[in-house]
Amino acid sequence: MMNAIPPRPAGPGEHPEPSGPLPVPAVPDLSADRHHVLREHLMSEIQTAHGSERSPARRRPLLRFYLPLTAVAAAACATALVVGGVVPGAPGGPGGPVSGGGTAAGAGGTGATPRSTAATVVELGTASAAGVTRQLERISLAAAKRTAQVRADQFAYQRRMQAGSIPALERTMPGEGPMVLTPMAHRQIWIPQDPRGNHGLIIENGVSEDWDLTATGNPYAYGLLAAYPTDPDELLAKIYAGLGSGLHDGTTRDQQAFNAVGEILDGAVLPPDLGAALYRAVAKIPGVVLVDRAQDAAGRTGIAVAREDDGARTEWIFDPETLEYLGERKVQVKATRWLRPGTLLSTSAVLESAIVDGKGEVPGTRS
Repeated sequence: MMNAIPPRPAGPGEHPEPSGPLPVPAVPDLSADRHHVLREHLMSEIQTAHGSERSPARRRPLLRFYLPLTAVAAAACATALVVGGVVPGAPGGPGGPVSGGGTAAGAGGTGATPRSTAATVVELGTASAAGVTRQLERISLAAAKRTAQVRADQFAYQRRMQAGSIPALERTMPGEGPMVLTPMAHRQIWIPQDPRGNHGLIIENGVSEDWDLTATGNPYAYGLLAAYPTDPDELLAKIYAGLGSGLHDGTTRDQQAFNAVGEILDGAVLPPDLGAALYRAVAKIPGVVLVDRAQDAAGRTGIAVAREDDGARTEWIFDPETLEYLGERKVQVKATRWLRPGTLLSTSAVLESAIVDGKGEVPGTRS
């Protein structure tokens, strides 16, 4: 999670307070008639992938991507995946063509096609509503102390790792058969901080691609976020107002609000006052709980702020001492025919966050 300098009065050429709802990631509306939340979750990813393949520079919703690029493409093509099998390459992903003449670069591999592994079952922590408001207040106070100097011509940089579960068999939807965990994707992301900036950069497992923000816009640029209200009630009202009318990835409206805040916290550059307000707003969402133990994709153990929806629990993981955001995971908590409690549905870890001067620049170097 990245934080920025405290809000200041708007000057000439700066952005006034937005009148519309807080922007949330573009997610396709899906049918409420579903077998399981996993089906709708993956289908939303597949539909996004299909829509984005029309352009050489692929357009992606902000900010977080639950499945690596290869996994989405493999599922969309109904490719047979078996335990220990190969996940085929996708455009812009490992083993596939790179848009815009991208090259293998950066941390995380050489672009070689990775392999899938068996579904992972993890230890579930104990969830309780007791103390969640107090813990969120502690997290909000810690977030308010983290600052960084941010200019509109700079980029938010993040280095992360992530994986997700997909069907193991051909023509099988999530939740209707065995699952496998996708290969761990190592990803570097550069997000322009100019609200008018339409091009970021993604390097996944050493393969780079242009990130075209033309269709979605860049609603999480610092200049725009700094103009949003920091009163938790007003902020939460904007979040709910921006959710749309239909169910998204098979979840309830309260879960949509929780997910929307998670998208912002996971990767946006946050003015300290806004970061603090977001955590206080989350405390007002029904069903939010505190989990005493959770592990991110890098194996770091922390506490989690979480919410369960349709048998699956989304957990935001924090360092228990510093209260710094570590990552997120989604776990199955209720047994189904094919899913055991503790089945890992998705996992991520934020390894490094910084503000850099140029796209492609990493902390400690100059482009």
